[in-house]
Amino acid sequence: MFSWLLIFVFNILAREVALVNPWYGCPQDDIWDTNCPDGWFNFEANCYSFFVQVPFNYIAARKNCETHGGLLLRIDTLEEHQFIADRLNDIAVNRSLRWYTAGVMRPDSFGEFMWEGHPLNFQNVRSELLSLWFDAIPKPSERPTFPKDRTRLVYGTDRNRWGWYLDTPTALRGHICRAPVANANQLLPLSKSLAYGSNFPNRIARGPCFIIHPKDVLYVHQMSTEKYAELRCEANGNPQPVYRWYYVSTEMITNSTGDTITILRRTLIDPTSEPSGRISISAGSLVIHNPDTSTDSQMFQCEANNIYGSVLSRTARIIFGQLETAPKQPRNERVVMSHQSETLPCEPPAHSPPDSLIYTVYMNKNGELEPVLPEYRRNVFISQAKGLIGFSEVTVVDTGVYVCMITMQFDGHRIYDSPKLPDMPFTVRYSNEPRQDPRIYDDFPAVWPTNPQRGQLVRLECFAAGYSQLDGLKYSWRRLDGAPLRTDSLKDYDRVIELPNVQPEDQGEYECNVEDSLGKMARPKTLHLKITAKPYFTTPLQNTVVDIDSDVFLTCEASGIPNPTHEWYRNDITVTQLLTTGKLNTTQYSIIRDGPTRSTLAIRKVKLSDSGMFTCLAWNSLGSEASSAEVRVLELAPTFRKHPVMPNEGMIGSSAVMECQPEGAPEMTVEWLHDGTILTTSNSWLDPETGTANCGTKYCKLPSKNLLIVNLVESDAGQYTCIAKNTLGQAESSALLTIIPQLKMSLTPISRVVYRNSTVLLPCRVQSSSYLDVNYAWHFEGVHYKFDRLDLDARRYELAQLYRPYGNYFGTLKVVNVQFENSGNYTCMAETPLNSQSSSGVIRVAGPPGPCGGVVVDPQVGVDRVNVSWAVGTTHLFQILYFQIEANAIYDPPNQWTIVASNVSISSTKLLKPSDRRMTFINNLAANMAYRVRVRAGNALGLGEPSPPSLSFTTLPTSPTLIPQNVTGGGGKHGTLVFKWIPLKRVNENGPNFRYRAHIKAKENKEYSIHELWTAKMSDDGKYMQYTLTLGDNLFYKPYDVMIQAVNSEGTGPLSEPVTVMSAARVPTNAPSGVTAGAFNCSSIRVWWHPPLPSEGEGPTWGYRILYWPRISDCRSLESDRARHQLGQRQTVHGDVTEGLIIGLDSDTYYCIAVQVICFKKFSLI
Repeated sequence: MFSWLLIFVFNILAREVALVNPWYGCPQDDIWDTNCPDGWFNFEANCYSFFVQVPFNYIAARKNCETHGGLLLRIDTLEEHQFIADRLNDIAVNRSLRWYTAGVMRPDSFGEFMWEGHPLNFQNVRSELLSLWFDAIPKPSERPTFPKDRTRLVYGTDRNRWGWYLDTPTALRGHICRAPVANANQLLPLSKSLAYGSNFPNRIARGPCFIIHPKDVLYVHQMSTEKYAELRCEANGNPQPVYRWYYVSTEMITNSTGDTITILRRTLIDPTSEPSGRISISAGSLVIHNPDTSTDSQMFQCEANNIYGSVLSRTARIIFGQLETAPKQPRNERVVMSHQSETLPCEPPAHSPPDSLIYTVYMNKNGELEPVLPEYRRNVFISQAKGLIGFSEVTVVDTGVYVCMITMQFDGHRIYDSPKLPDMPFTVRYSNEPRQDPRIYDDFPAVWPTNPQRGQLVRLECFAAGYSQLDGLKYSWRRLDGAPLRTDSLKDYDRVIELPNVQPEDQGEYECNVEDSLGKMARPKTLHLKITAKPYFTTPLQNTVVDIDSDVFLTCEASGIPNPTHEWYRNDITVTQLLTTGKLNTTQYSIIRDGPTRSTLAIRKVKLSDSGMFTCLAWNSLGSEASSAEVRVLELAPTFRKHPVMPNEGMIGSSAVMECQPEGAPEMTVEWLHDGTILTTSNSWLDPETGTANCGTKYCKLPSKNLLIVNLVESDAGQYTCIAKNTLGQAESSALLTIIPQLKMSLTPISRVVYRNSTVLLPCRVQSSSYLDVNYAWHFEGVHYKFDRLDLDARRYELAQLYRPYGNYFGTLKVVNVQFENSGNYTCMAETPLNSQSSSGVIRVAGPPGPCGGVVVDPQVGVDRVNVSWAVGTTHLFQILYFQIEANAIYDPPNQWTIVASNVSISSTKLLKPSDRRMTFINNLAANMAYRVRVRAGNALGLGEPSPPSLSFTTLPTSPTLIPQNVTGGGGKHGTLVFKWIPLKRVNENGPNFRYRAHIKAKENKEYSIHELWTAKMSDDGKYMQYTLTLGDNLFYKPYDVMIQAVNSEGTGPLSEPVTVMSAARVPTNAPSGVTAGAFNCSSIRVWWHPPLPSEGEGPTWGYRILYWPRISDCRSLESDRARHQLGQRQTVHGDVTEGLIIGLDSDTYYCIAVQVICFKKFSLI
């Protein structure tokens, strides 16, 4: 009765306080996802859990995952890896820890890895994940010396990012489990949330938690416009917490064992005790007006309290800073010689705390400040660590007035800007001094800030003197312990290493090296980076909801440099004090010290009164940190109010899960009834083939207490009742399981042979219950076709899923323009919420053979004959019948291939053993020609694609074999013999030093003279080759016999038949006579003439040219001759004729007329 009353009051209270603070969330509330049970993270289609507090070896880690319903981690994509890396960044504060996954080296294949325990089709580690390896993948040659137990793939960091290492399976480590979201109902929750047992899960009552912890604040009296300091503290809870602030001081005492320890003393701050109102508390913030070093230099701490207890914040201080006024008088001018190295110190005014100033540099140009940008001046360096401007090598362009500007910063934030420091005139004079060798300055490398703390931005600076005019000085860094530098940490031409959020693993020896553009090296110098760290928690506390009479273990593990001291608080009083004063039972509460920085608070046999807020406060000389959590002890009779058993459906032959998730405390037992009959259940086990729970009997309890029913039959339908019992009572909830007929494939893909470029319809359809939604998915060779994505060829694949429920082609896959790459296994999967059914068909595509390969030409090449061999390609279901061999000569375009052997039957080729290559001869190639050859195979469906071409080869040279064709000639200048011929193609030249030779004799002579035609030129737009032979002035229009032959260095080719060619004719010496004319009509005149007397060497008459022009005077006068040149026109008549007709004349006009004879394009006088 008491327990019932307590729960009732608690629920009423929760309802009331929910109205006071409708939003009660805490930062840790956002880490879980509703798709997965409590304690599991969700990413895409999987749930993940990270086990870190209790480390396991590999075998125990794998068993632990299976106990919770999942498997050790498998990584499928880079996106999934990034999710794991992000979670590890949040969880694994200690980056030296490594985490087990399911990855192991294959026992049967050294150097290859698999995901052990996962379904066979998911066991291979994908090639795109190889970039995640930090360790080198061992090679088979390393097997004899490789450690046999170093076979596990574990997660770890290289200080920059998370990736994979090889390690042993025996070490105790954290591990990561994974399970599909679809199997979330079989997963064991890792914890209970504060909503457990509450009737208002969206408005739960809870103790306070900090949203904002107070931080140290900087107060500079001279710079502050608001004369107060504010320490912010913000907490949440339900009901809304109230705040108290304390002064905190440290005290050294000797404990019972004789050790000297540091304890914290807290004094409550009472704002009312300050009549002046100097101190006030508003909405959690502590505001101190006119802070003073004598009264306000101690530590402060915030406490948040509501009806469920109190939590304590970290401590914070008011840091009293100083920044004196800078002098205004400019400094004395600095004059230096060029090619030397110089520094200009900024010399800031007195200030505190140290390293609180940030420097920027400007040049004062006629009163205007222009920033100095080192990215555009490689010889200039601005050092934050030393507060100076450095010049590796000065030049005259560095002359100017430099100004340092300072900004005061604190905790990474700019606080106050100061007026500029005094001007620094700087003059560089030209000199011929020799270039200086590179040298690192004595004060470098340097670190900023001087005493870096964990979490700060740290700069490691290196600055050197040296020749900087060409490519500047080249800086490089390395860690002497061999660890890599952080990614993207090098800045400012590699002079600076920037370490944002510096961590203990960044500590070590850093070496700076400098080299100039001439290859000269400076003596390297090193810097030992050592940091300090305020306390931080490697294992933060988490809210703990437990059953009455169970044991609670809260672990506090804090790190820091120096090592911190920590203390446990229950609400606002230390557990040690409560134990000493007897307010806590020492038999129930104990603190187990696991080391100087780790302890566990053990509470055994918890009672309702043990509920409360617990804080672990850790501190060292630098400050403190707090981690708080609520412990809630529950005593609750079983109830299904929030999670009643819900109706479900199952398909014959498949399995179904009836969910039973009652709430109750202490631990409940669960039993199941089917239509009133108690069921006998066994424990489920995880099937490695499917990654899902399986059952060796009819009924099994899952890790989540849900009921798994396998191999469903119609008699399994009915009412299922879950009965939950504990010491406080029992409750039950019932729901119906409906059995649906099994899916039946009515249309299935059919294996078939199709022709290339055809269209294929692959039918797929199932018969199912009318109210089941069926989705059809297609897989090709195991790859799921996602038709809404561009990573697949959506032009060829379309899902004809257009109408529901029963279209003619519902679920049919249409493949258009089928190609050979479309051959393979097509699987249709009909999916329902209850089950899936699949059927497969193999499509084989027939067509011309595939390309041959490996075309090789025998090195023993002949003049026109080569031996070619090749590997036969795929037949594409039809026997190869013949081959076609094509050649590409060096003078042809690269894509111009000539058939040199067609219809080469496969029986005429030679089969080479044991390679099964084919060989044949080609015997119609051109001599002395570089070729590539390729091969095509043909079958009954046509000729296939060509093979890749062979390497280039050159046939042997020989004398020309072809005769120059169409020898002809004539014309030309007088005294010459012009002849021409059609030249041979390049492929027919047959050898080097190719040219033509002419055999020429006069008709009356008997002997031929031989002429090497080296200067022959192309004519007639490249159709003919032409040569002009000089004869003499008196050899006009004489007949000559001409023969042409091709010649190369191997010999001469056959002669052409003799062809008579006339030498050039002379210009006609006689003009036509007896020129007369008469009107033919009003616009034409007929002209008559007598042929001229023939002269020797003129050649036959080709025609006559009639010249005519309007008469302006006597036709033989000088004026008429000018008119002929200006106004004359001409009419040509062909042949040896004596008259011609002129048309298109002006009527009633007198014309002058003259006639010329034409012989071989030569014109006589008028």
